[in-house]
Amino acid sequence: MKGRIVSLLALAVLAGCGPSKQEQLRNVGGTWGPASVTHVRVQMQALGETPNNGLLLPAISPDGRWIASLQYRGDTPPALDSLWTGKNLAGMSLHLRELVEGGESRVVCPSGAIWPAWSPDGKQLAYVVHTGDGHCSLGLYDIAAGKTRRLNVGRDGIMSPAISPSGDAIAFASRDQAHGQARLFVLRLADRKLIPCPSVRLGESHHWPTWTSDGRIVFLRQSPGESHIVHWKPETLPPEPLVSIAVPETTVGRFQSIAGLSCPLSPDARRFAYYDILCDRIVLLSLQGDEKRVELKPGTRAGCWFDSSRFVAATDSELRLFADSENSALLVRGSWLPRECARNTNQLILCTRGAHRLEFHVIRMLVETER
Repeated sequence: MKGRIVSLLALAVLAGCGPSKQEQLRNVGGTWGPASVTHVRVQMQALGETPNNGLLLPAISPDGRWIASLQYRGDTPPALDSLWTGKNLAGMSLHLRELVEGGESRVVCPSGAIWPAWSPDGKQLAYVVHTGDGHCSLGLYDIAAGKTRRLNVGRDGIMSPAISPSGDAIAFASRDQAHGQARLFVLRLADRKLIPCPSVRLGESHHWPTWTSDGRIVFLRQSPGESHIVHWKPETLPPEPLVSIAVPETTVGRFQSIAGLSCPLSPDARRFAYYDILCDRIVLLSLQGDEKRVELKPGTRAGCWFDSSRFVAATDSELRLFADSENSALLVRGSWLPRECARNTNQLILCTRGAHRLEFHVIRMLVETER
């Protein structure tokens, strides 16, 4: 296997190697600076620190206004299986902060929190909360009201919640305790109806649900010997494979394939990004049936969509804006985690190493480009 891969600390590029914090933040301020090509320039603003919980990366609201971070009280972060078992999560709390200089942090959930996920309009934050008795529920936090709804759905091992564009449903994967496979469900909020995704093969599992603007859910479906990106419209469209994908059929492999990406689905829902472990690079797959595959630069392991046609990706040593595998622009050198591109603003929210190993420093980068 080439190089290093995404670690259980979410991304190894920020752990103990690369430039120092002072070197990383040099020239961060209010002035414009050229990138390595003449048609791109960037402006960077420091936004302070946020916790690094050692398991999942911070989640940024789609408008770039808020950051949701998990903070772990303890010496050793929980193991990967804590994402669905809830073991050792009593010390994991969920915090929310507005991304302005001096923005104050508020506690959304003081214990047992995991899987923060934003609604497409940035007005609600979903998460999973585990209790000490081995059970879990969904939390739905209203940003404006500052209040949480607890939703007991009768399922344990809840993973990767995703709020629908209309805000009236939540999709999530839940591990079947009897068979050990994850299955996709949709919770309709109006009547609390739980809609299971049909399974067609023995040993089939579902992972990483993402909504499209027209109410479909795009997710990873794995059966023994094969993996596909599938779309499904609850109670309307049965699950249908869109493209095959090279994702290992292991818990660690599945996690590593998506953990460094803020959202794998492009804004227009026409392409899907993932980290190909064997090729050690991010790959962009077409979902239009043409089997087009764009391989980014080797060593790209974290990234986010800049728009529907361009992708921002990071290696251990640089951050680049890719139009395709042959055309890219260097934005900044160093080790960075691109977490979100605020819609219609060309503003990237990035994380880099903080002053402490359990902290990230947060940066807002305004990218000016010429098409």
